[in-house]
Amino acid sequence: MAGSFIQIDITGQAKVAQALNKLLRQGQDVSPALIDIGEYLEETHKQRFVDQQAPNGEPWEPLSPKTLKKKKRQDRVLTETGTLVDTLNYQLGVNQLQFGSN
Repeated sequence: MAGSFIQIDITGQAKVAQALNKLLRQGQDVSPALIDIGEYLEETHKQRFVDQQAPNGEPWEPLSPKTLKKKKRQDRVLTETGTLVDTLNYQLGVNQLQFGSN
């Protein structure tokens, strides 16, 4: 993907990596697992926009009064038109998954 890159550390990452490495050692195609992970990431991140929550469950910081004055939609953090959440997607490569936004 072109553009920005953000790395996210996931709780339980070691177990996920261990399971994927085991599949790789066994010579199995990990694409189905990566697709499931990509779908899960899309679903959970879109829900975070609805809940306005960070991955750890903490609520997003409220908007400052200065920002509220500029926004058309003042009831939602990180949402004005919905473009950001609508561009969340994943791409599969050879034994890899990339997740992010355009």
